[in-house]
Amino acid sequence: MMTLSDSEYHDILQDTATRCGMFGTLVNIEIPRKGEGVGKIFLQYISKEDAYNAIQQLHGCTYDGRN
Repeated sequence: MMTLSDSEYHDILQDTATRCGMFGTLVNIEIPRKGEGVGKIFLQYISKEDAYNAIQQLHGCTYDGRN
């Protein structure tokens, strides 16, 4: 299983907050550092509308070769 270093974690967190914050107000970002969830990012927006907007805008996007 893959584990994220502190540097990788903070880089991904900052990049995600910047990119995904454009689509609405983020309340929380969860980035698993160990285990099965590594490689996934979970976003919580302040409203359903913001979350829906993010889903629409991010659909089909790739980052670092991943959807």
